[in-house]
This record gives sequence, structure tokens and C-alpha cells, in this order.
Amino acid sequence: MASAFKIFMAVFSVFLITHNGCAGTRTIWTFEGDLNSDDDGQDDGGDDEMSGDDVVHGNWGSWEKWSSCVKNCGGIETRTRLRYCINPPPEHGGRPCEGYGYEKEQCPLKARSPSTLTSGRIVGGRVTHIRDWPWQVGLKLPHGGGIFCGGSLLNQEWVLTAAHCVKDLALRRRKNEMCVDPVSTRRLQVVLGESDLKKVEGHEISSGVSKLCIHQKYNERTMDFDIALLHLNKPVNYSDAVSPICMPSSSWNSSNTSQCYVTGWGQIREAGPTSDKLRVAQVPIIEHNECKKMYQGKSLTRRMLCAGYKQGRIDSCQGDSGGPLACWENGAFVLAGAVSWGFGCAQRNQPGVYANIPYFQSWIDLAMRNG
Repeated sequence: MASAFKIFMAVFSVFLITHNGCAGTRTIWTFEGDLNSDDDGQDDGGDDEMSGDDVVHGNWGSWEKWSSCVKNCGGIETRTRLRYCINPPPEHGGRPCEGYGYEKEQCPLKARSPSTLTSGRIVGGRVTHIRDWPWQVGLKLPHGGGIFCGGSLLNQEWVLTAAHCVKDLALRRRKNEMCVDPVSTRRLQVVLGESDLKKVEGHEISSGVSKLCIHQKYNERTMDFDIALLHLNKPVNYSDAVSPICMPSSSWNSSNTSQCYVTGWGQIREAGPTSDKLRVAQVPIIEHNECKKMYQGKSLTRRMLCAGYKQGRIDSCQGDSGGPLACWENGAFVLAGAVSWGFGCAQRNQPGVYANIPYFQSWIDLAMRNG
């Protein structure tokens, strides 16, 4: 006769926590009974038979304290808390606890929303702080010289910038090759958490680059496909001054966006000096066909978008190239563009032109996967 039937219960809970595009799972298995039993599931009327009084249904214990806030992309912070099915745990075939043992919520927003940011200008404009734009990075050469281009932190290992900023560091790159080996990037440094180039605040990070990926169709003459990715030597640790920007959703539409900002250490006026302090300017996106009329005689493709003012005066400038055009979407900043080109700086009817990041989402994913 088969041995007495023994109760087996498995409770499987998967908590999927998404942070900066990375996902992890935690699996909890609870077993009661003998996994090696040869029981055929038939009750032989033995001593193991239970009465209804033995059944105990599970009930949740108290919630634990909230975790510390963790900064996610776009300046949003979240926190989590857990509870366990132990008050009491289910026994003898009792029902497991209903609902979830995990909660996640947004922390009170510390990053300043667009409504609290006054319009400034990088050309002659307003100083800001890296904590408001913690995805901003600077590119520099290790032996002399300051920041020559900007970029955006996408996650702990990848930075997005403009192809024209780094094309000369990829001289060994073969035609149609997406990424080059570290030999050609040995002179490039990425600076993160930097606000004032002449002041050390303790949250600055400098990283080397292990891989350089330039869009295979980048055209130096037309500035089309002006996008590149840098793979950092090692993952960076996030802080108030270093965290990634969100990528725009598939439904993101520039025509529905009014709160966009460009940041950088570029020239504060055309042909003038660069800034030692990070600056910010609010620049509205200009409809594509309208921008094409302003740039008659210049090829303006769908890989580009325009932002700025018809009257000029406020714009990005030399030294800001590759830096972020960050737009407010659903409570977070998303990367809409990367500073690419323009005629002069802050001139009338000559708005800044940016690499249109939503267009390149598939290429970005492929480069990060294969790079």
C-alpha cells in the first residue's frame, strides 16, 4: 500500500523590480511535506488523516519599514517595503495570503520640476547645479584642456553623445563597424557629477571608456545620424549628482512637449569663452516643417529635431555638443535630443538642431546589447 498522503504546498512569488531599464527577480518557494514521497495521492485511512480543525489559513504580518529612496531615471526616486505571510503562515492545506508582499511608491520629488525652473540661456545664461540634471556628463581629454562636449548617462555603464564629438577618436573604425575596441578610446575621459569645473564638491566621478559606438550612417558633411554611445570602464554608482535620464516612451510626441531644457558648459556667447559652471536654458521644440523653412538649403532629416526661439537670444552653443535636450514627460525627464549643430549661436531664425533620440531607440538598444 502506498504511504499515507502528505500535503505539499508551493507558494511562488515573483517580484519584478525595474530600475533604470534593468530588471531582477526574487523567487520565494515554501515547501511543506515530503518531496520524495511515493504517495499515489489515495487516502488509506491511516493516522495521517486530518480533521478540519488542523487547517490554518495564512495571514499577513505587518509591513516592514520603507526602504531608503533610490533614484531612478529622470530624477524620480522610489522606495519599497515588504511583508510576509507569517501571522500565521498557512498550515495543513490552509489558504495562502491573498495579495502581494511587496509595495513600491514614488518618494516625495526632490528634483525640481519644470514649474520651478526659470528660463535661462547657455549663451550668456543662468547657472544651475548638477543635482537638477544628474545625467549630464562632460567629455574631456586627460592631459590638458577642459570639457569639449557633453553627454547623457543612460545607465550605469553607457553614455550617449554626438558622433561628431568622438569621430576623431575612432580612426581605426572600419566602414559599417558599429563599435571599436578600447585602443582608440584610451585618451577619452567621461566626467560625471560635475557642476563647477573649478570647484570640488565630492560627488564628481571620472571614468575611462572601454568601447566607442558610432552610428554606421553618420555623415560628417550633413550631420545626419549624429549619435554615438560610450561604454564606461566600469559601472558608476548612483548618487544625488549621478543618475540616468529616462528614455522617451514609444508614444512620445515632440509636438505635445512644451517643457524642454538644454544643459552644458559650452560658450556663453558666440565665439566667447566656455562656462566653468553648468548652465541651463529652456528651449521649446519647433515643428519639423517649420524648422525646415528656417534652414532652407540645409538638409534637415527626420533624424533631427529643432528647439529654440525664432527671435534667437537663447540657445546651446559650441562646447554643448552631445549634451542632453531633456523634456518633461509624465513626471520625469526623458532624453529627447542630443545637441548636434546650428548656424552660429542664438541667432534669429536659426534654432539649435538636435539628434532626434526617439528615432534611434532601436539602434541604441542594439549597440548596448552587442557593444
